Amino acid sequence: MISKIFNKMSVKYVESLMLEKFKKEPFHNLYFLFNKKPENLSLGGTCSDKTLSFYNQLRRVKIESHLHSAFIKKQEIHRLVSITLNNKIYYADIGNGWPSIKLFPKDREIKYNAYGMIYQTIIKSSSLDVYLSRDGKKYHSVEIPFHSKKHEDIMEDINNRFNKNITYPFTGGIRFSQIVQDHFLFFRDDTLSIYSYDHAVKKISGISKNNLAKTLKQYFNFDMEKILKTNQ
Repeated sequence: MISKIFNKMSVKYVESLMLEKFKKEPFHNLYFLFNKKPENLSLGGTCSDKTLSFYNQLRRVKIESHLHSAFIKKQEIHRLVSITLNNKIYYADIGNGWPSIKLFPKDREIKYNAYGMIYQTIIKSSSLDVYLSRDGKKYHSVEIPFHSKKHEDIMEDINNRFNKNITYPFTGGIRFSQIVQDHFLFFRDDTLSIYSYDHAVKKISGISKNNLAKTLKQYFNFDMEKILKTNQ
């Protein structure tokens, strides 16, 4: 495991853990679509499930970390992890549906390439803005406030996250994404997009929702039955 060769308190160590998570735990909204309650965080899920999984892992290896709330399209509906390393604060957007594989420093702007997409941060007076450029367009991905909700309030938001009064970016249809080998795969509705560092994005369209289980198995090696078997 790559993470074992780095100092536990280093940025590279934490980022190696993040990369492993993006490979092993997919982002998806299957629980939301099928009205299922998450029981196994290793099966992935939305930002809340993936963030809780990573937060628990960091706590086990005794890295100072906290649940942190953030804004998407001016709604405080996103969860991530704030981490303290050598007295500096970083943000791990591990629950993002896109490959946010690097830590975002609170006090320094960064820009990096992830599978042909560009992440860039801009520091504001009370928050950190994260932008993602992909498919020829630049998107405001997340606004991370420096002062977050309390842990208890975030957990309450997580427990109530499937409230029908809340509209998420993935409310309208299927979302499933994961790093698979040397590519980042993003499945939205009937289209699978395949991103890589050295090739143009490839898109496979016209995938029937009736073949969802087959599609997830074929491209992500994911068994959808594990989601369907969970309790209501």
